[in-house]
Amino acid sequence: MSSKYRVIFSGEAEKSLKNLEKDTIRRIFNALQQLSEKPYENPHTKKMKGKEGNYYRLRVGSYRVIYEIKNNELIIYVVRLGPRGDIYK
Repeated sequence: MSSKYRVIFSGEAEKSLKNLEKDTIRRIFNALQQLSEKPYENPHTKKMKGKEGNYYRLRVGSYRVIYEIKNNELIIYVVRLGPRGDIYK
């Protein structure tokens, strides 16, 4: 049986959350809740290319959540989040 991962937000990610509508925040939290239970089995995730580390992106509607999986600590560290067009800049 696998343990549940904790979700931790960077300062930048927390700041971005505050600017979103409540419905969008709820959808992102629900997606992260599911991700914390099975971080490698979500169909809306994709490993990021060209990044050192264990970085992934999660698609939640038109928003993207960039995160790192820290397996040794059972942590999902949310680095950035925002609209699809802005997140990769």
